Order: sequence, then C-alpha cells, then structure tokens
Amino acid sequence: MIVGGGAYTAWELTEKRKAAARAEKNSAKEVRAKMGKDMEKLMTERLDADGRPRRTDFRLETGKSATTHAERAREFLNGYANDVVAVQNEYLASVEKAGLDNVFDLNRMAADPTFQETDRILEESRAATVTCLRKLLALADNLPKRLDEHGFDEAIKRDILQGYNEGKESPNSMLTETWNLELSLLDEMKKLCDHLHATRSVWTLEDGQFVFQTEEARKKYIEIQERIDAIDAQKSQIQQEAQNKAMKRFKAMQQ
Repeated sequence: MIVGGGAYTAWELTEKRKAAARAEKNSAKEVRAKMGKDMEKLMTERLDADGRPRRTDFRLETGKSATTHAERAREFLNGYANDVVAVQNEYLASVEKAGLDNVFDLNRMAADPTFQETDRILEESRAATVTCLRKLLALADNLPKRLDEHGFDEAIKRDILQGYNEGKESPNSMLTETWNLELSLLDEMKKLCDHLHATRSVWTLEDGQFVFQTEEARKKYIEIQERIDAIDAQKSQIQQEAQNKAMKRFKAMQQ
C-alpha cells in the first residue's frame, strides 16, 4: 500500500494509527489537567473565601489555535466560563451602583426619613438579581445548542454536558437555589425597611442601634432580622459547599 509517497504494510499502518490514538489520548489527559487548573484559578478569582461572588477582571485564555478535540473543548469551556463571569460582574456592578451595601447604613437611613431612597435601592437590587438569574439560566439552557454549533463529537458533548445534566435533574439546582435565596433575602430586607418606616415614630437611633419604644415593634424587628440572618447563613453554606465540591473536582482533573 502506498501512503504519502512511501510504502507501508498493513501492520505498519495499524501501528501508526495506534500511535496517533495514544498521542491523542495523552494530549486529552494533558488538556484535561489544564482545564482543571483553569477552572480552579477562575474559582479563586471570582469567589471570596466564603464562596460569595466578587468582581474580577480575570479571564480564561481563549482565541488560540486548537488542533485537537480536547483543546477545542478547553477553548469552548473557557469561553463559556468567561461569559458567566461577565454576567456576575454586571450583577455586582448593578447592586453596587444601586447602593445595596449601604442600605442599612444608619447615617444614610437618618437622611432618608421617607424611605424613598431605601425603596429605590432594594427595588433596583432585586431587579438586578432577577436579571442576573435569567441570564445565567439562559447561558446554561443554551449550552447544548452551542455545543452542536461547534460540531463536537458525541463523546466530548457527553463529557461537557455531564455536570449540566446533573444540575438539570434537580429542581433546586445550586444555581437557582442560591439566587432564589438572594431574592428571598432582598424580600426580607424590604419587610424590615417597611417595618422601620411604619414604626418611625416609635424608634430612635442610639449608639448605632435601633431603640424601640414599644415591645411589639422591637419583637417584629428582631423576628425579621433573624429570618435575614438565617437566609444569609443558608445561602453562604450552599455557596461554600458548592465551592468545595467544585475545587475538589478541578483538582482531580489535574491528577
């Protein structure tokens, strides 16, 4: 048999194919390790030590000339991860602009006796949260279509979609559960502000604390605050567990 101007036996051709397959397999293993390192780095950049999102300028490398299936898969996932970070940054910028971090600042509240500014902050923050959740879900739901458009073979598509499918099987996936808790947190914050507004005549600010003149108003304030703390703790626990699980998976990819 003549191949590329040279004569090869059937055995030699078989050995060449085996060698090419081994090279592809070794390349895939190497790329998988790089993917694990990529995602581990991105995780540390976009989340703080408690698993809470934070703004970052870090982006995974894309745009290189991929020559193997594994390299193309890495490029694809890096691009997808960068899209997720962009949505997260947009959300964090929106709530920062709205002033959410200062919504319970006592000096700010003292200058807002009608609570109009407080209501604006919470409304804009809730709208930003809903928008972020919708965009993240759209990215996840569109993932299979994007894979088809890139022409990946079925084996690679299965690998990439494994985590996606596992998440879709659960009605309370980490993504929707975390962001729904964020919405619940904002709703409780709104209730607390509404309560403070409704009872404005029976509380004062003393030494950085609300001092209520009626027990009923004080008890309701404490009840709402306890719900806020409980939701925040639950959200933090889910985020931390998800971060630990992901980091373990990414480290395993590098073995």
